[in-house]
This record gives sequence, structure tokens and C-alpha cells, in this order.
Amino acid sequence: MLLEAQKLSEKGETVFIDTYYDKLLYYYIDKYCMRWLISPSDRYFLVMKQIAEIDKDVLPDADIAVFFEVDKGSWLNALKSRNRSTDNDEEFLKNFETQKFLLEATKKLCEEKGIQLIVFPRDNSSPEDSAASLKNHLEEKIVKK
Repeated sequence: MLLEAQKLSEKGETVFIDTYYDKLLYYYIDKYCMRWLISPSDRYFLVMKQIAEIDKDVLPDADIAVFFEVDKGSWLNALKSRNRSTDNDEEFLKNFETQKFLLEATKKLCEEKGIQLIVFPRDNSSPEDSAASLKNHLEEKIVKK
């Protein structure tokens, strides 16, 4: 999707991608709270980390990254509503604190690549109010660019 987004962006389109996983994984793959995904003892771990590093360096960069911070209750409710089997993994559910590693990774990538970052606190506002607030944040960043 990042490659497709780059093509559209080069044509002058505005593109939103809802994940930046492939660009960020390198920074947090070895954190203890990611063992539900792949353990450092897994024989493929080093290969996976190398792939993550290549993805970080080769895949297209965003102009602006938005990090949605959530409280634990909102996180659990979102997981329930998605009804994905991986969201119900026992080890995964113990790791709400992964959010801090994801934020740290996002900050590192943005700093290294010169990407603007918006840290957006997700609260109990309505989706419409949250969207309006995010729109304002994005417009401010675009104007400053």
C-alpha cells in the first residue's frame, strides 16, 4: 500500500494510509512485548529484523505521520469491535504498553527521515469531533510545511 500511495502522491493525490507497520517494525521487533509476534529465539528472528531494516530504509516515507494515543479501555473496546483472532491472543492482550514502543519508534523514524509527526490523543470524543480535530492538526502541519 505504501508503494501505491507513493504513485498516487506523485500524481498530486492526497493519500491516507492507516498503518505504518512496515516502516516501524525494525525499531521495536526485539522488545519483550513483541514476543507474541516473533521471539528473539525464533530461528527466523534475525532474518525478520533484517527485512524490517530494509523496509524501513527502502519503502516510501510519509510526509506526515499521525500517532493515535489511546487509553487501555478504548484499546480493548476497539479490539473487541474488530473481532480479529490475533487481537484475542492471550500474550497480545497483555501488552497494552506496546503503545509506548510504537510511539518511540514513530518518533525515531520521523526524526531520521524528516517526517512531520502529529501525536493525536484519542479520547471519548465522537468520531465526527475527532475527525474535525485531526483535520485541524493536519491543516496546521500542511501550512507550516
